[in-house]
Amino acid sequence: LSQEIPRSEAVAFAQRARAVAQEISCNLQMELCGSFRRGRERAGDIDLMFWDASLRPGERRELLGPLIRALKKDGLLTHILTGPAEERSCSSGKDNVEEDSKPRKLEAKPNRWGGVAIFPGEQTSSCCMAIGMLPKERGGLGIHRRVDVRVCHPSALPFQLLHFSSGKEFNQAYLNPT
Repeated sequence: LSQEIPRSEAVAFAQRARAVAQEISCNLQMELCGSFRRGRERAGDIDLMFWDASLRPGERRELLGPLIRALKKDGLLTHILTGPAEERSCSSGKDNVEEDSKPRKLEAKPNRWGGVAIFPGEQTSSCCMAIGMLPKERGGLGIHRRVDVRVCHPSALPFQLLHFSSGKEFNQAYLNPT
């Protein structure tokens, strides 16, 4: 986990993750973020952003659980550190990736995160920190890597990409303005 990840391995991991996501829904899109989106050749983790391009404002679909289950089933993710409780390491999870994937209206409960209000009907995101591995036969080095998976609503995508791909200094300045 302490070894840096070369861009070629991150790109191959992302391509496989995109293919797994497309098996869940052809509307699932994915972007490789973090250091690699900023052009770095090596990084400490792989950051993946997923979104369902078919969702309209006010619609929500549970994607993180089904996505994590599918990535685990494929073997890309080996250990879940944070995220859906039923998907964390050593739990069996559910085998049906279609479950909970129907669109539904957002519940009218206000929420707060980082001091910012999320109003009913507004965008939300969810994330999972995991350990994954791309086997040598799939273009990887066969080494376990840190992987961050984030799912967001399409209306939040520009803001999530900015946050998930900006450097430490930008995010610290944004979250702690003086």
